[in-house]
Amino acid sequence: MLVVAPSPPAVADASALRVAAYLAHEDAQGASKTVVVQVENVSKTEVAITRVSLGYGRSEIDSTGVRTVISPQASRVFEIEAPDGFLAGDAPVVVEYVGTAGRTDAIAVSIAAPSAAPPSPFWYPGLFTLVSAIVALVGVAIGAWLTHVTTRRREREKARLEWAKSRFDRDSKPYVAFLSQVGTHVNATLLEERFLTLRKEVAVPSRIVKEFEKACGVLRDRGSSQPEKRRSLERLHDEISKELEFPE
Repeated sequence: MLVVAPSPPAVADASALRVAAYLAHEDAQGASKTVVVQVENVSKTEVAITRVSLGYGRSEIDSTGVRTVISPQASRVFEIEAPDGFLAGDAPVVVEYVGTAGRTDAIAVSIAAPSAAPPSPFWYPGLFTLVSAIVALVGVAIGAWLTHVTTRRREREKARLEWAKSRFDRDSKPYVAFLSQVGTHVNATLLEERFLTLRKEVAVPSRIVKEFEKACGVLRDRGSSQPEKRRSLERLHDEISKELEFPE
């Protein structure tokens, strides 16, 4: 049972007891109610509680009739189920007890209404609306950023392909002519002449120039065998083929 304590509860003082009573809801809607009665023994001797009731005499609604002994400076809590529609001012709580010298006495105390429980911060309407708006804005921002990144990447790739195609269309003919004129059986002089013509027509990458210089060195070397010369020319052909397939 969820007990919502009032602030402050109704309290009655007597020479032997201090009594406080208030309503507590069992559920969030308060469909059923319980009267919670706290009895504290403020005397120096034991006190026997003989009856705790809502109202007294003919107006009594409900009661707890168990005998309970409370030691000095100790306290006990009693609960009485209230009927549907019961309000705090409908009836008082009456505590009957046996005090010093075996004398029976009673204390009547009014019932305090329960205080409203504060709303849960996690479901507070204003906060929930604010959090929902922030989450929506963040989602929109992330979606826009992803769209922007994807579009930029797609545009860069398209531009690269278009540039590569235009360069291939522009440079492929001189390279193809060079390869058709220079086979795997050529001397250094002819190779240099054809390569000079190629460089006048296109911007030859440095890696192809280096491979050309290596091939010329091998061709001029009298100690190089025919297979070595052929392999050097094949490597030059390979570099040029790469340029045609993957322009930088």
